[in-house]
Amino acid sequence: MTKEEYNTESSRIAKRALGQQRKLDSSYAKSHSNVVEGDIVTDYIMSILVDRIRYTSFDTFPECVYSGIRYTKKGVPRKDGKRSRMYQCNLKLINGEEV
Repeated sequence: MTKEEYNTESSRIAKRALGQQRKLDSSYAKSHSNVVEGDIVTDYIMSILVDRIRYTSFDTFPECVYSGIRYTKKGVPRKDGKRSRMYQCNLKLINGEEV
């Protein structure tokens, strides 16, 4: 085995491991989330109508990041259509019910 063959095989294994880790992170985050697209979620600052669910793994365990159109305190979309993101660890309400 040459050095080039070793480097090629090593990078292939690393890419495969990274892909498997991402799948594991995604399934863990989704399995610990009660939110689906179309839900209105609230944290200590704002409310949004969820239209996209992603995940992040910057903390010890992966968690979901919800994005969507911001809502006013009256429960209607903002006139300017401003969008925001919300992390799962900051959720206070899901569709008006406490988390």
